[in-house]
Amino acid sequence: MIEAVMLVALGFLGATLLALAALPSLARRADRLARRRAEQSFPLSLAEIAADRDHLRAELALRGRALEQRAESGFAARAGAMQEIGRRDMALAKAERDIAERDARIAALETALAETTADRDQTRDRLAAETAGHAATSEALGQRIADLAALERRLAETRTALTGTSGDLDARSRELADERATLGRIEALLASREEELGRLRGENDGLRVAQVESRTRILVLEGKRDELA
Repeated sequence: MIEAVMLVALGFLGATLLALAALPSLARRADRLARRRAEQSFPLSLAEIAADRDHLRAELALRGRALEQRAESGFAARAGAMQEIGRRDMALAKAERDIAERDARIAALETALAETTADRDQTRDRLAAETAGHAATSEALGQRIADLAALERRLAETRTALTGTSGDLDARSRELADERATLGRIEALLASREEELGRLRGENDGLRVAQVESRTRILVLEGKRDELA
């Protein structure tokens, strides 16, 4: 539409310039016609000839003024069209800046999402390692319990075989107490491992929720970017 307006304005200006260029030839032709009419209408007085010439000059002046007005209106239309083009260029530049800012925000969100995903993967690896350690600890605890049961059986057998030996019994009792203390430490370690495992599971759930929220924001921003595009 702007190109059509500019072409029309340029055509109008070209026609005006051609008309101005043809104005001297028109004036000369008017003079010749006036001279011819004057020669045909002789005998005329000098006053009538001067009046006729002044009349022709006035008509030429009016035609020239009309052409000048048309040229001025063409220049004004061209200036308005250029102003409109400038306003549209400014609006287009603003839209491009807005699109660049939206793209930058989307890139930042994608970077944050990638970092969150990496943290989630690291947390998952730590959770797997803690789970493996917990399994190993549980296995060791089972072995300790089995050893303790065997020790208690041996202690019962020793008590039955050595009912009269109190010193040996005390030694066995101390060994049993040591084993029970070891069992208590293992149980405390297992409880701390279970607490750490629960904490890691809670962090993993929080990271999953944050990832879902980040994906939702990215989808919303991509929809806005598509609408803007």
